[in-house]
Amino acid sequence: NYTLYKGIVFDGAQASEYQVHMKGLGEEEDGQPVFDVRVTSVKDGKTVNHYGARIILANDLPGATVLPGINLDETDSSDGSTYYGNGTLFHGPRFQAIERILNIDEHGMTMECRSPEVRVKDQGRFPVGTFNPYAADVQFQSMLIWVRRFMDAGSLPYKAEDAVHFANVPADRKFYVTLKIVKKSAASVTADITTHDESGRIYTRVKSAEVTVSKQLNSLFVKAAG
Repeated sequence: NYTLYKGIVFDGAQASEYQVHMKGLGEEEDGQPVFDVRVTSVKDGKTVNHYGARIILANDLPGATVLPGINLDETDSSDGSTYYGNGTLFHGPRFQAIERILNIDEHGMTMECRSPEVRVKDQGRFPVGTFNPYAADVQFQSMLIWVRRFMDAGSLPYKAEDAVHFANVPADRKFYVTLKIVKKSAASVTADITTHDESGRIYTRVKSAEVTVSKQLNSLFVKAAG
């Protein structure tokens, strides 16, 4: 139940500080603790919700599972660097993991990726551990590419029904992202996104990821990319 309520824009008018609120919701049947987590700020004496999610913690990763029917055929291949430079994506070097688009059509796409090496001192207060955010971010990047290709519009992540982390992406190794479109409208697109290796072994899976779609974002992305 990840939801974007009001994004944080670093335009000089942002709040001076933000709060992370965690509320325990009990445990799953297997004893895993569940929390409601929100990121908020205060404006004019009122609380503003920015992001929220229900987080389930585990002592151990779930273990290997395989995505059936993966497609690594190069039927519509293109260089990943193109999308970071032409305004489709706005991500800086540490999040530029896409090496190639292998195939893409109206039903989805497959990307070949490699997570950039980020020095520990550049990872800030949240260094990579059992979860690599630099590799995970590329999942939503796939939706931005698909929307620009088939709807000629920009898009931004809005919500996700469920995400499960099975295993960490190995450093300096190729991995793949498979996108399957679930539904679309003029204003939004929903998809299932899976990060996996060449045999389909899943690293991270996101179900019903949703982005908002708007042609007004096109010009903003070009500025960000430049």
